[in-house]
Amino acid sequence: MNNAKKIAKNSAVMIAVESINKLLSLLLVIILARYLGDYIFGEYSFVLTMVMLFHVLATFGLDNLAVREVSKNKEKTNLYLSNILILKIFIWCISFIVFAGIISMLNKSAPVNQCLYLAAFIVLAMSLADSFGSIFNAHEKLELKACSLLITKVFLLVLVFLAVSFKKGLQSIILFVLVSEIFRLALSIAIYRLRINPISLKFHAGLCKSLLSSAFSFALISAIAIIYFKIDIVMLSLLKNDQVVGWYSAAYNLVAALIFIAGAYNLAIYPSLSRDAEKARDLLSFRWKKSVKYLFILSISITVGTLFLADRFIGLFYSKEYYNAGMALKILIIALPWIFVNSINMQVLYALNMQLKASVIMSICALLNILLNLYLIPRYSYIGASFTTVFAEIINVILCFLLIAKHMKVSINYKVTFILPSMAAGIMGVILHFLGFINLFFLVFIGLLSYIVCLYFLGVLDGEDRKIITNIIG
Repeated sequence: MNNAKKIAKNSAVMIAVESINKLLSLLLVIILARYLGDYIFGEYSFVLTMVMLFHVLATFGLDNLAVREVSKNKEKTNLYLSNILILKIFIWCISFIVFAGIISMLNKSAPVNQCLYLAAFIVLAMSLADSFGSIFNAHEKLELKACSLLITKVFLLVLVFLAVSFKKGLQSIILFVLVSEIFRLALSIAIYRLRINPISLKFHAGLCKSLLSSAFSFALISAIAIIYFKIDIVMLSLLKNDQVVGWYSAAYNLVAALIFIAGAYNLAIYPSLSRDAEKARDLLSFRWKKSVKYLFILSISITVGTLFLADRFIGLFYSKEYYNAGMALKILIIALPWIFVNSINMQVLYALNMQLKASVIMSICALLNILLNLYLIPRYSYIGASFTTVFAEIINVILCFLLIAKHMKVSINYKVTFILPSMAAGIMGVILHFLGFINLFFLVFIGLLSYIVCLYFLGVLDGEDRKIITNIIG
């Protein structure tokens, strides 16, 4: 199987499974948003955000490192996995002390504090399960990770249905999240034993020291990234209230439900990028340029469509309590193309072992994000936070583009990559505007069809693109 076909196959599997996974996640969010109401849903979103922040601290970048190193040394899979699991348990114990100190300073209610302590144990189970997922990625068996996540999501959805049916509170729901992550850990262990290797824990002090040293840059950039992406939730909760967090999270979750497309693609292509970075820089440049083009073509259509249909999507998914989320969605969706494009930029920087330079860029953007939020949230609440997210993402993409282009001495055809797809999406937007009175689902179909037709007549796909498509299909 040629490499293009392998990437396409892995992407297709991931997108198919992740599509179902994200639909289930979106269903879960909708159920909880409607059941809990905007204020308690805001508390739920705050707790999960703290889970993500703590998770980055507890994993210390070891998962990204595992994908890179195991993809090059698959015969050492069990050795890497064993020592990563041991390190994660040790790091979690230290991180828990830090997390407990943070909880004591937040001045939240007793029920929320109880949920935050449960969240700490969610992080432990999640962190260990993710170690197995990184090994599946390194072996380019992405369907194994995707399926374990999918089964776990179905399990959690069943638990949430029970919680809603028996009218349980926030603490019970967070407890069910913990149970689902423990289930995912057990399932991941079983899959690993069946499809990869038997597990045998082998502690190697030298390797642990080397892993910690190598993972530091990954940990740094992951910490900066999660602050960059999630600090707005924390700041909204502390500077405003959890009702506002509920509105903002309702919009943000719809955008986040789309980001998996870029994530699935990047998971599929990253092992190839890692190999190309060492042996074939020209091929790495080619993959980067094409990836930027394809991710932008896909994301700009979603962005323009959502700009015209945001209020209808909010009305479809949420209750009247979330009416204010419509404006947040219109603003946040503008960040989607930038997020998609920058996702491949980060994968290339990882492959080139330029994590520290990437972390400098992320640090600048995270600092900018915090400063703008400090100014805009007190004045404009969740609308200010939405504009901050978009602005920071634009700056991030520009800086990453400059770094990659300079290092690899390569340039992008901006007309074909960005301008023509934007024109096609603009034409689609005009069609959506004038046909806005028809059924939403039919309108989405018409918009997609018109976009594809415009891409064809504008000549966005060149000979190389058609050759790649032919190789994938053939």
